[in-house]
Amino acid sequence: MICPYCGFEYADDLLRCPHCGAENVREAREQQQETLDSLEEEREDIRHEPERILKKTNRAAARIGVRIFIGVVIAALLIVAGSFIWRFWTRHTLTRNVERLDACLAEGDYEGLSVLLDRIDSYDSAYDPYYPVLYAYQDLSYVQDDLEWFRTDLESGLEDTYLLQGLSFALNDAMNALMRAESGIQDDLYLGNEDALQDIYGQARELLTGTLKVTEEEIGQMAELYEDQDSLYDESLFLPYASLILERLE
Repeated sequence: MICPYCGFEYADDLLRCPHCGAENVREAREQQQETLDSLEEEREDIRHEPERILKKTNRAAARIGVRIFIGVVIAALLIVAGSFIWRFWTRHTLTRNVERLDACLAEGDYEGLSVLLDRIDSYDSAYDPYYPVLYAYQDLSYVQDDLEWFRTDLESGLEDTYLLQGLSFALNDAMNALMRAESGIQDDLYLGNEDALQDIYGQARELLTGTLKVTEEEIGQMAELYEDQDSLYDESLFLPYASLILERLE
């Protein structure tokens, strides 16, 4: 480089002339150009940055969308599989319960029937035939409790008011069992429970005529109290018959 001011020759990469101190114009211009080029590159980078950000965002959104889609598909498959398993298990449980309930009816195990139905926590029409039997049996079992209460009061020497109350409860429950069983037999809504209902009907009549000494005529009179109902819960209606029975039992 030759200095334009003093004519001294020096290296091109020096910023100033070593002789006169004048600025190396060429080197300054090159550095300025480099600076301008660098700024231009930065400007271009800044101008294209939104596009790059948008592309990255779109790619990220696409990946998220794919993951969401896969997640939805997996969730749908799990729901379908769970629904299938639930239906299969429910049907299996229903079939098993019905088989056990049928076995109870066949064996006359009404207490076992009661326990099984009490454990079932979901409704299905397949269970409907067993409930008339259950309700009639429950009333029949209450009679034994009522008679135990009556015998205890009788042995304790309590006055007739308490004895009559115990007997009226026993009559009420025995007639409820009789009428429920008779209603189930006559309705003939369900196949398979007729024998059980007939059995409970027979046991109720045996309790009435044998244990409680009720006549056939009195059973007919008490049956008229029910009109179109198959059960009553007003034991006071049976007090007149309880008085007659108390005289016979004494």
